[in-house]
Amino acid sequence: MELGSMTKLLVLRVSTKTLTGGIPPSLGNLSLLIYFSVAYNNLEGNIPESIGHLKSLSAFGVAVNKLNSMVPSSLYNLSSISAIDFVFNQLSGALPANIGLTLHNLKLFFIGENEFFGPIPGSLCNASKLQILDLGRNNFVGSVPTNLGYLLDLEHLRLSYNNLGRDLDLTSLGNCSKMESLIFKSNQFEGVLPNSIGNLSTQLNALKFGGNQISGIIPTVLQNLINLNSLEMDENLFIGVIPTYFGKFQKMQGLDLSGNKLSGQIPSSTGNLTQLVQLNFSRNNLEGSIPPTIVGNLKNINSLDIFENNLSGEIPTTIGNILNLEELHLQGNSFEGIIPSSMAYLKGLELLAVSRNNLLEFIPKGLEKLLFLKYLNISFNDIEGPLPIVGVFKNVDATSVIGNNKLCGGIPQLQLPKCPKVTKSRKSLAS
Repeated sequence: MELGSMTKLLVLRVSTKTLTGGIPPSLGNLSLLIYFSVAYNNLEGNIPESIGHLKSLSAFGVAVNKLNSMVPSSLYNLSSISAIDFVFNQLSGALPANIGLTLHNLKLFFIGENEFFGPIPGSLCNASKLQILDLGRNNFVGSVPTNLGYLLDLEHLRLSYNNLGRDLDLTSLGNCSKMESLIFKSNQFEGVLPNSIGNLSTQLNALKFGGNQISGIIPTVLQNLINLNSLEMDENLFIGVIPTYFGKFQKMQGLDLSGNKLSGQIPSSTGNLTQLVQLNFSRNNLEGSIPPTIVGNLKNINSLDIFENNLSGEIPTTIGNILNLEELHLQGNSFEGIIPSSMAYLKGLELLAVSRNNLLEFIPKGLEKLLFLKYLNISFNDIEGPLPIVGVFKNVDATSVIGNNKLCGGIPQLQLPKCPKVTKSRKSLAS
């Protein structure tokens, strides 16, 4: 049966990953259609202009296909629509200046991962029912409309990976008391982080603005966002110290401050974040030792990244207590002493990088028994003695040991000198 002949159809949903070809123009004959979703298929071509005939349409979803070309203007005139999902296609064009007036019933607007361009229309504030606005990974330019605070039901706002900027004005968003996530990563925002950030909803659980050019110190008002569980401030120009108040974020699971110009010591209050799964302080100017609370309290960490700093002291032996640890990046610091033998307790460890430090003595026994260890980098230290030939050590592509002139043995591909034979003295033979 031809699609266009099913004139009494109310709902059409196909997500089998098997549809190919294009969306037929005869779709416009289904005048009673309320719900249309063909997400997760292999559809190509454009969205037909006849979509504008569907005056009862409430939801239109074509996410994760291969659709291209411009969205027909007729779709933007369907005032009945409450949900649009275009994500992961190659759709393009500018959004109509009056989009918030024509689509005034819109609640969900997903158009991320496409090729839309032009400014973000200020009229979106008239779509007062909007709950989710996802414009990420497109080519939008200009400033973020300062009237988005009129969207009192807004819960999720994603603007990341565009060409927005440069001023960052968050003032109006303080009115969005239901806001749960605000993501504006990888744009061109600069200047200091405004104090208005502290007026955002206390319901906010995800705040992500890495990959910009925001400078200055981390403002004290950020501590007002007490329910954050994900904070990404990476790849900016922040200076000063890591605030001790970060220890108040009891729900925090992911904290990323990497790639800034932060200095001082890692605050011991970081150890209060007992729900942390990922912690990244890498590529800053931090100094001092690893606080005991980091390795003593953070039992849920699976990724700990503090590489490329000025950290010193010994690697705490209690690091072996972080039993969920999968990746440990300590390279490019000034750590001294030995690789703790307690690392052999990290049964799920997949990556261990301690290169370019001042570590010495021997490879701790037990590392070769870590079944999940896929990559080990101990290069450019002063580690000595025989290198094992089992576990990760038997894979030349997974093990880097250069720059340790006193190492010996190992698999032939590593081209280390042979270890000297150990001979027992006459006295020990007689004893």
